[in-house]
Amino acid sequence: MADRKYQWLRFWGPRDGNFKVNSYGALEDPLGPYGQHLNPQAKLFEELQSYHCLGLLGEPGPANRKELKLQVSMITKTNAIDAVLPFQLRDYQTDTRLCRDVFENAVMRSWLTSDHNLYLFLDSLDEGLLTVNTLATLLVEELKKLPADRLYVRIACRTAEWPTILEVGLRNIGATKNSRYVSCFHCAKRTSMKLLGRRALIRKTS
Repeated sequence: MADRKYQWLRFWGPRDGNFKVNSYGALEDPLGPYGQHLNPQAKLFEELQSYHCLGLLGEPGPANRKELKLQVSMITKTNAIDAVLPFQLRDYQTDTRLCRDVFENAVMRSWLTSDHNLYLFLDSLDEGLLTVNTLATLLVEELKKLPADRLYVRIACRTAEWPTILEVGLRNIGATKNSRYVSCFHCAKRTSMKLLGRRALIRKTS
């Protein structure tokens, strides 16, 4: 029998979030009639756009990468004036090449002399750390050189490999900003929603 294909809808929540699940271990539908009361911390990615720096945590897999690609596509289509730069950090073996490609490219240089926003998507941080072990501190050093008020950074990483030094560095960059400058959100395993019936099938994660 061929696998059924559903359109999945992912939700994100704080690492220390408290989520209500049903007897099957699935998250009570955040978009249902009582969702805002049962799971007010479960958010769609679009609801997190006001954060300048987002740590997007979860387990590795094609579904999470697809979600990030969808967000890149969405922002590209809906923010025609703003610049969008997506990168896979696992593709880099040296810090020199990474700095050249990510922070010295033509789009970045043009943005620095403009007045519009830049959305920087950095995927697979955990894999990038395997080959560039100074990657966390390198990102902090490079990001703090950029105009923080016009920069929106989204960094995807395995939950267990998220570097504390990176989070502290990002918070220091945004120290003079409001409380929504930096935050980390965790994506639940197999977070999904069938269009038929619009019922959430999200499993609670530890």
